[in-house]
Amino acid sequence: MPLHPGQFAPSETAFYTSLTHRHGLTDLFRALHPTTVEHSWARRAELGYCYDHAHASAPLVPRLAGCSYVHGPRSGNPALIDHSGLAVELTLTAKAPLITSEPAADREATLF
Repeated sequence: MPLHPGQFAPSETAFYTSLTHRHGLTDLFRALHPTTVEHSWARRAELGYCYDHAHASAPLVPRLAGCSYVHGPRSGNPALIDHSGLAVELTLTAKAPLITSEPAADREATLF
């Protein structure tokens, strides 16, 4: 659970922790930054919360290469949004090629 003393009720912290553990998930930001306090949403500089999270199952955790908050859009002048983004970088190896296609083409739709 993010380190935000006094900002979350004990029941909120317990719910978050039990949900994460019950499903065998890992908070990816916490995995790389166990004691760092960052806010993904802030009403003002001294009052922020960490509402935005990324979780992964155990097989993906060793592939975690990076996880960081992107504060630019929230902290710009003017701010474009009130939440920071969360960038997750995983090192994965494709088991099959990803077939891409032109969305407007007359063939079966694929991811791209």
